[in-house]
Amino acid sequence: MIANPFSTSDKVNSLLFEYNSLRSEIMQRNSVFNQYCVISVPASVAAVSVVTSAFPPLGIVLFLVICCLLYVVFRIIEFDTLAAAARVRELEAQINEMAGERLLTWETDHGLNSVGYRDRFRYIFDPVFDYCRTMMNSRTAAQSNRPAEERVE
Repeated sequence: MIANPFSTSDKVNSLLFEYNSLRSEIMQRNSVFNQYCVISVPASVAAVSVVTSAFPPLGIVLFLVICCLLYVVFRIIEFDTLAAAARVRELEAQINEMAGERLLTWETDHGLNSVGYRDRFRYIFDPVFDYCRTMMNSRTAAQSNRPAEERVE
């Protein structure tokens, strides 16, 4: 049997190199996503506005096409990022096992897989939607408490 030429320290360093590379890739993907949002959304709104003012049916078609394209690019970026995050979680588990304690925990406990892009949007916008629902429910309740002749229908 051939002896393994790598020590545990060498293996951990090799895994840490891959871990750092993948974390950098995730950060780069997030940067690309942010740039994508900042550039594509306002440009799309401007394009749809110009086309809609000239020929409204074409503006609707353009709006739908742009929405589909934006969604596809978003999903590609998200898919690549989630794939890298999955490997980072595997590396965290492997390195932690070799170390005998939980040294690397971020991606496993708080990373993209546990939150995700869509869940981040929900986290941001749910309070806004809850507030709007509360306002709508309070208006409905206030109207139902009025006498029938005072209600505006």
